[in-house]
Amino acid sequence: MRIFIGLSLLGLILLAVSCQRRLKTLTDTRWKVTELRLANATNTLYPTKAYVLEFRDEKSLSIKLDLNSCGGSYNTTKEGNAIKISPLACTKACCDSEFANNLAFSLSEMNQLRGSGNKLTLENSNQKSYIQLELVK
Repeated sequence: MRIFIGLSLLGLILLAVSCQRRLKTLTDTRWKVTELRLANATNTLYPTKAYVLEFRDEKSLSIKLDLNSCGGSYNTTKEGNAIKISPLACTKACCDSEFANNLAFSLSEMNQLRGSGNKLTLENSNQKSYIQLELVK
């Protein structure tokens, strides 16, 4: 019984370390948008479809909106709690939703990272805005 408990605890510790490691590096991770709070807004917006933000390598990211695709660059600090995202360059097909347009614009406004397990929050503490994300497996 002690061996089982010991192995279970070891498994939980390894899982926790694995989740933390994923947040320390965004490289090759994909995150589904679950919430968006615009600057100084009083309500939270929720997507009606899957918007997936992909951190491709140590410097580039992409997101597929309703019709358009966007890409840009990002940098994080060594501590992993600050992020700088360039304004995104997007294709110009018509008719992305208001939510998608707000999301694309808001990404470059985010300056902080907070992560816990499979959740990631990009936020701009000055404007009280954020984007809540969930890891895509």
